[in-house]
Amino acid sequence: YNFLARIVPDEVHGESKAEEDSIQYSKSSIIFNCSVADSDEIASVALPVTASLCLSILSIDDDRIEFDKCVLGSTYVRDFQIWNRSECSLSFRLCARQKDSEGNEMPGSSFDTATIAFKDFDNNTSIKLGQLCQIQACSSKRIRISFRAKFVGHDEYSIEVENVHNRLNSGYL
Repeated sequence: YNFLARIVPDEVHGESKAEEDSIQYSKSSIIFNCSVADSDEIASVALPVTASLCLSILSIDDDRIEFDKCVLGSTYVRDFQIWNRSECSLSFRLCARQKDSEGNEMPGSSFDTATIAFKDFDNNTSIKLGQLCQIQACSSKRIRISFRAKFVGHDEYSIEVENVHNRLNSGYL
């Protein structure tokens, strides 16, 4: 037997649950064509399928984290929460850039991982920059930032929490 399958869309419905959340429902049919060897007969079977597409929504509870007066060589910690506001799992990664004295991102700047480190607070595992992380549907993840002062002066970083499935919905610290 030889099988050939194709998806034929019947109709698409849009439903808005919130101002920023949109779920698309699609009704389709999967059609299987079966031909018998040494014959010209073709049998078709259509299976109806309904699927939903969930838009990935990320939010962060802080927009700025400050380590005010620090002592050289000491380590300081701050926490922030990343929320998954959608009904599907969320994939994110942390990206960081150093800023200059005027607050502009420095192109090609390196991020000193000995100065700042990230951890998943709930299971105490290290998170590397660029590492893919998951948050289950309608839940959150608490991230701990550890800062170790290595020199005297003012240093500023831009930390992006990148929503992998919806790059228009990334957050910044």
